[in-house]
Parts: sequence; structure tokens; C-alpha cells
Amino acid sequence: MVGRDGAAMLALALGVSVLSLGLAPLAALAVVAWHGLRAPVVPAAGRRRWVLVLGARLGASGRPGRAFRARLARAAALWAADPGVRIAILGGLRPPAPVSEAAAGRAFLLAAGVVDHAIVLEPRSRHTLENLRCYRADLAPEGEAVLVTSRAHLARSLAMAAGLGLRVVPCAAERSRLAALHPWFWPREAMLLLWYAVGSRFAAATGNRGMLARIR
Repeated sequence: MVGRDGAAMLALALGVSVLSLGLAPLAALAVVAWHGLRAPVVPAAGRRRWVLVLGARLGASGRPGRAFRARLARAAALWAADPGVRIAILGGLRPPAPVSEAAAGRAFLLAAGVVDHAIVLEPRSRHTLENLRCYRADLAPEGEAVLVTSRAHLARSLAMAAGLGLRVVPCAAERSRLAALHPWFWPREAMLLLWYAVGSRFAAATGNRGMLARIR
């Protein structure tokens, strides 16, 4: 999924980290923490048609893990508060899971009491950027949507959504801010955010059409 361009941008991001004496990844970590710690679990009132649930890798059992369950439970709570919204579950099939992330999410939501016609599946994408690109292409969204994901994942997801021209408001899956402070997940997300930021800026500065086509 990384490809030659992605690998080159990862190398560039690592180079930026070294040349900045570690300041660049620390800045990215600050952005991850800022978005993650301040995100609401109930977005400000507004007329929104879509609630987007970003997928998460399934195990061999095909059942959602803890992070994905938290995202789905938050979406179910938002639907219960406003049954007029539609929930888009984003995520395709990734081995060793026997089903797509979207299908597993649908089963969870149905068991939680969400009606079937309120659920829309996007079962093709394999990672966050593809999640959002397929949502934009398949569902042709209009207006603002609620983006539901884990606290540590919000900064990168919001950056990618903005890069794709999507209008979204953040919604944290976990109610507790402390529960989201996984010791390894935040630095990992900071590096992934830096990778995306360096790659997108390089693509824009150089006019690399191939790269721009992947991120826009």
C-alpha cells in the first residue's frame, strides 16, 4: 500500500525529523495530543446528514477490536440522539479477517439497535486516506459530516479530510481522555501525521501529479 512514492516520503519525513533535531516529530505529537484531548464526544448542534466511522483492522475472528467497538458505539449513540442521520462505516477486507471492516461494523450497529436503512457501507478501502477518498467518491457528500474515530487518530484523519476538501467536525470515540493515552499509539500517530504532512507539501511544491492524485 505504501508504494515507491510513499517510501520516498517516509524517508524524507525521517530526514526532516533528524535535521530538525527531533522538533518536527515533537510538533506533530503536540498536534495529535491537542486534537485528541480537546475533541468532544457530542459535537456541537448542527444539521448533519452523515456520521462517518473510520474502520480499524479486524482479527482472524472478524469481530471488531476495542478501538473499533468504541467508534461504533459512539456512532450508535449519535444516531440514537438523531435518528435522521445516516452512518457510513468505512473499511474493506484485510486479511486475516474473513469479512470487511464495514460488514463487521454493520453487524455491531444492528446488535446495538441501529436500524438497517440508517447504515451505509464502504467496503473497499484499506487505510484512512482510502476510507475518506472512497466516502467522497461513493457517497458524494454534501455539507458537513461528523467524523468519529479514536482520539489519537483524529489529528491525522482531520488533516486528510481537509486535504480532500471534506467538511467534517471531530467526534472522539472514547469518553475518557485518559483512556485514550496509549503510550505507543500517540508517537506512532505523530510520525504518521508527519509523514502525511511532509508528503503532501512535497507533492504540492513539486507538482507531482501522481502523488497529488493519491492524496487529493
